[in-house]
Amino acid sequence: GRFPAITVGALVLLLGAGWNDIFWPFQIGFMGSVAAGIFAWTAIERQSRRGDVLAAISIGIALSCSGLGIAIVIGSACRLVADRAWERAARVLAAPVLFYGVWYLAYGQSQGSSDNLRRLPRFVVDAGATSVAALGARDVLWGRLGIGVLVGILVTLVLQRRGLPKSIIAPGACALANWALIGYSRAQFGDPGASRYVYVGAVLVLLVFADVVALWPARLIAPAVVAAAALCVWGNWATLHTGARNLQQVTLITRAELRALEWARGFPASDYRPDESRMPQVTSGEYFAAIDSLGSPAASDGEVQSDSADALNETDRVSVQSLGIRVTPASGPASNSAEPLVSDGSRIVVAPGSCVSLAAPAGAPDLKTEIAAEGGYRLTISSSSAPVDVRLRRYSTDFPNVPNFSISPGTSGLLMIPKDLAPTQTWIVDVRSSAAMAACNVSS
Repeated sequence: GRFPAITVGALVLLLGAGWNDIFWPFQIGFMGSVAAGIFAWTAIERQSRRGDVLAAISIGIALSCSGLGIAIVIGSACRLVADRAWERAARVLAAPVLFYGVWYLAYGQSQGSSDNLRRLPRFVVDAGATSVAALGARDVLWGRLGIGVLVGILVTLVLQRRGLPKSIIAPGACALANWALIGYSRAQFGDPGASRYVYVGAVLVLLVFADVVALWPARLIAPAVVAAAALCVWGNWATLHTGARNLQQVTLITRAELRALEWARGFPASDYRPDESRMPQVTSGEYFAAIDSLGSPAASDGEVQSDSADALNETDRVSVQSLGIRVTPASGPASNSAEPLVSDGSRIVVAPGSCVSLAAPAGAPDLKTEIAAEGGYRLTISSSSAPVDVRLRRYSTDFPNVPNFSISPGTSGLLMIPKDLAPTQTWIVDVRSSAAMAACNVSS
């Protein structure tokens, strides 16, 4: 019925466990394959020449969108073979498969690994379970229970009716093929429950489920379907919003990182990657070429200053890395020219050509001093009997938990901070040690 169909459609629309496919524009490939595949199977069910032509076009679209199209082809082939419709199978599959084969020979690259074959059974089972569990945003244990219930229903139908609806063959075979192909390519990463995978699996499971429950009287099934779909939408709601917030946070951070990269233009190597976790495909050389042609997606200078603490921390990290800020071996300051100061954590300014000697306050075990440094600054830091940890920040309100640099006991290091295009050029250099240390501003 239409109303149960609308509630199930709402579940697909708001499937929080599949937020990756719903919100991430890159995943339009998966979405395109799913949509084209469903249209192809609907056309195949018409059992007409026109329907077969539409199915062939749709399968071609599914193949052109993503690798999921291969599973769509397998599901379609299984459906046609079940009817022993060999001529129709050739009419529907030959052209799209031929064109895909030509493309693959020219451009395709297999990601499959024979090492994953031994992992495949477990991966397929877990992928199926997480897809079923995704419908209610539950854990994999609930998914395994759901698969058991679905298999039990199918077995009961086979025993009672001597068969199953042929319309479940295409989505069912596609689901199994998809999980197997993903496992063959990516089982080594051990992530069958990834959001981008469970969305596809959940939709295919729903297609099987819909045709199975349609065998019972609508007056009994429709209220149960509506209630179940409503509960599943409710269960997915929090996950949907969490996924949206995650992408918003990633966007906020990466746009700030890209602004820091642009400030440092001319300094980093062309293969420098500002964030190998959030945007591993971005290298500085290709990025600068892209913005010259297309414009910049980075945050504005003003947006960076008002960003979150995490974004500001990452902005400073990218600036330090892309500018090549480093500590190199150097000779220490002359002891008779250094102004003695108590290292009590306060911020100081070391004038060009001058030195300071830092000692701990009475009774304090450690020394900590912040030194304000402008772009173009050159600071020599000398340790005595203990190492000196050096941390830097510019936009962030917190220093990194892990020191940017460390100077070994009894040695000196030259900290060089180049000037970039950022509107704020004042860096705060935090130096910490458990023994006396000295610092000289050797900027010209």
